[in-house]
Amino acid sequence: MRVRVSKMLVCSTSVVALFATAQAQAQADAGTPPAEPAAATAPADAMPGADDSDIIVTGIRASQRASLEAKRQSSVILDAVTATDVGKFPDANIADSLQRITGVAIERTGGEGQYITVRGFGPQYNNVLVNGRTLATTSIGREFDFATLSSALISRAEVFKSYDPKLQEGGIGATVNIVTARPLEGATGFHVTAQAGSIYDLLSKKATPNLGFVAAYHSPDGRFGVEASLNYTRRKSFDDQAKVEGWFAVAPDSKTVSLINGTPQSTGLTPAAYSFLNDGGTRTLYVPQAYDNWRATFDQKRITTNLTAQYRPTDTLTVTLDGLYSKYDTYTRNTYYKSFFVQPYFADIGFDANGTVTNFTRPGRAFFAANPLLAADPRSVPQQSDNIVNIQDRDTDTYQFGGNVKWEAGEAVTLEADLSNSRAKLRAYVPGLVIGNYLQNPVTFSLPAGQTLPSLTRSETVTPSQLTNHYTGINDSRYTDDLTEARVQGEWKVDAGIFSAVQFGGFFSRREKQDTEYFTPGSNYCAYCGYSTPVDTTPIKPYKLTNFLPNSSGSKGIIADFYQFSVADIIAYQSRPATLNARTAGEQAALPTATFLARGGFTPVLQPQQGFDVTEKVFAGFLNTSWKGSIWSANIGARLAYTRTSSTGVIQPVTGIAPNPGDSSLLLFSYGPETPVTIRNSYFNILPAANLKIEAARDVVLRLAASKTLTRPTLSDLGPNNSYAGRVTQPLSSGGNPLLDPFTAWNFDASAEWYVARDAALTAAAFHKKFSGFLSNQTVIVPRQGTDLSGQAYTYNFLDSRPRNGNSGSVTGFELGANYAIGAGILSGLGAGANYTRVTSTQKVVTPGDCADIEGLSKNSYNLSGFYERHGIQARVAYNWRSAYLRVCRGAQGKPENTDAYGQVDFNLAYDVDRNFQIYLEGVNITNSYNYQYSVYPNRILLNQSTGRRLLAGVRAKF
Repeated sequence: MRVRVSKMLVCSTSVVALFATAQAQAQADAGTPPAEPAAATAPADAMPGADDSDIIVTGIRASQRASLEAKRQSSVILDAVTATDVGKFPDANIADSLQRITGVAIERTGGEGQYITVRGFGPQYNNVLVNGRTLATTSIGREFDFATLSSALISRAEVFKSYDPKLQEGGIGATVNIVTARPLEGATGFHVTAQAGSIYDLLSKKATPNLGFVAAYHSPDGRFGVEASLNYTRRKSFDDQAKVEGWFAVAPDSKTVSLINGTPQSTGLTPAAYSFLNDGGTRTLYVPQAYDNWRATFDQKRITTNLTAQYRPTDTLTVTLDGLYSKYDTYTRNTYYKSFFVQPYFADIGFDANGTVTNFTRPGRAFFAANPLLAADPRSVPQQSDNIVNIQDRDTDTYQFGGNVKWEAGEAVTLEADLSNSRAKLRAYVPGLVIGNYLQNPVTFSLPAGQTLPSLTRSETVTPSQLTNHYTGINDSRYTDDLTEARVQGEWKVDAGIFSAVQFGGFFSRREKQDTEYFTPGSNYCAYCGYSTPVDTTPIKPYKLTNFLPNSSGSKGIIADFYQFSVADIIAYQSRPATLNARTAGEQAALPTATFLARGGFTPVLQPQQGFDVTEKVFAGFLNTSWKGSIWSANIGARLAYTRTSSTGVIQPVTGIAPNPGDSSLLLFSYGPETPVTIRNSYFNILPAANLKIEAARDVVLRLAASKTLTRPTLSDLGPNNSYAGRVTQPLSSGGNPLLDPFTAWNFDASAEWYVARDAALTAAAFHKKFSGFLSNQTVIVPRQGTDLSGQAYTYNFLDSRPRNGNSGSVTGFELGANYAIGAGILSGLGAGANYTRVTSTQKVVTPGDCADIEGLSKNSYNLSGFYERHGIQARVAYNWRSAYLRVCRGAQGKPENTDAYGQVDFNLAYDVDRNFQIYLEGVNITNSYNYQYSVYPNRILLNQSTGRRLLAGVRAKF
């Protein structure tokens, strides 16, 4: 979806006009400037000039008011999102709510917000805390997966955009603190809130439950409180995708892909009768490696529970104990049809001015039968037709336990101690099977200009009896993340002129992340490769892609009819000795039947060279001073952090590289002995910070901030692991880098905030971040010696991708925001909001060929929303948009992967039946926007994806 920024500006102008008109009306009604906002904890407040007994502020306006109050009272540049009531966060997903904040954009998986980008910096560069503590993650990196937590247990989410030394270091983009409910902050007595609803995915046409329960008790004397929550969500959805698995380069002198000097109907051609795939000059062309028509079906289950107990034995001592548990399991079945294109020969080639191959024909068996001299070329492979089923069974568990003691030791001294442990576990069991055949007749690939979906024409019908075993691989991954944190801090309020307070503290954390990988021997050595062994047809059933990406141009040009099958039944058939013995001589040579069975057949075996065990210890301390004048306040301080890492793994050198005898397009690797290795690293950082706040007028706040921040390398990048894969046409290698240093940045911020009313504000901010040692996944060419099909020595140029320090540069941008709710007059109950963020970047590239842009940075993003809240009705519609951005600098085939501009409309509608019951209806992505990704140029499609619309409906009750 492409939307011009000018449309956003028109909408923003309308919001500001409404803002100005309503402000004049509010001041006319009040006769005075807006009063000082009430405390964020106030249950209900009136608009300026209105009688509190006439208007009770609840719901959307209460959330907006509390969020603005948190922003205004903060000593740093901050934005917040606040729950409208217990168990009622503004969106079903925490990330979806955060994207309404200026400068925040999100990445979605399966249509749900999963990761955040703040001021151009992606999820790995943002520090996300839960109640001030780091939560272990089930992702392989540091990035926080917001899908693991239910939004129903959140009372507030704070986004710190400028740095305070009291905050844990780690977020160059921002630090996000998710705050769960504190029972002693709620009303006294026993209270219960329950929600019963359903989630309906319009693409899959499946309805699933969405249930929640919160119980809280606050003793009348204010000494004891406990709150417990339990949420269960299940979702069954579809995910339709058209995918191109990278565009590989074919140089003018390459023999990788050859152009037939004839037609698919030619006979008797000789090798001299073809030319290399180029324009007859010097241009390199780019060919799609494979094209897939893909449907994923998801079954997602999430259980989240939280228990908090607080005890206040005296007015000066508070003890808090927290426990959080999240279980998030997903079962995904990917069913797709693949056409593979990397082998000779091609006919009817066409390409554009950028060298993108836009159409071609690939011959089948009949062509090579009519041209035996070409068929004798060992690179010659007829067009493949693959039916693929890939299962992803992921089970995750996340825990966090913590204790906090806060003691007001006197009128001037406050001390606090916090201890927590968090653990996350993931097991991903991923079997993948391919059954297919070589087609008799040619296929044609076409991607006309302006078309967002390639066309693939196949002229023959394949029956199950023609299908053969081609590939079986099972990956079993185990991740664990174990994290312990301890924090002590204090504040001493000083009455010494402008010097008002000093804060101090110490911090320690130990984090260990482990990755253990198991692969079936067949996935490494390819038990079935060459479309030669017949498959059992019993578990094979026809499959049809109905209503596949209907909004895309070219949507008729897909392979809609192919086959699906039972993965377990096919593996059982392939595991029989008789089936294994029926393989070709080449397959037997690559992996003899006796050897394969002795290793356990398809049972995954440990691959030590692909796993890692990384431990990180952090010792930190801070000193922060507070200063205050008649209209200003400031804090100046620094945080010191010492980091030690230890990376343990196994190094297994590659001793041989050759084409696989069973399938000459695949590479076969031989390995040397396993050698355990441990690599250590350490670094020390001083992180100064200063924040200045000026009350320029009664309702105007100005801020300036300067700081140095860092982001440590993600632990998965620190492993000594290595992995080798790829095809003869493009060998690939990847791995970790245990000697990475942190990425640091100097940050300069300024903001202006005009609080027009208690739940209305105009804000503007500018920022500049100058960074060095940028962590990026850089790719370099590494020559490795091997042999070709004939056994002769051959040099394979591997694209080796791994994280490296190096690039420096800057990010500069500004943010504009407006929010207003009308509390009196004929427009009473209406409100609107708009924000816009502009970010630009420069980067000094160290490694040739690296990207000048920063991954995850959208230059433009904006949000528009409007709401109505009156007579028991709460209604809101919101539109968020972000411009195109670089997703991965070195992706498929070592080329950049970009995500196109994306916009989405969501709505919320609720009606208060009475004081205790509410019915609601929510819609997500109601415009059915598609996700489009491309390589280098927009017409080099990588992904065209639809996750569909989603509706949530139900009832909430509170007692």
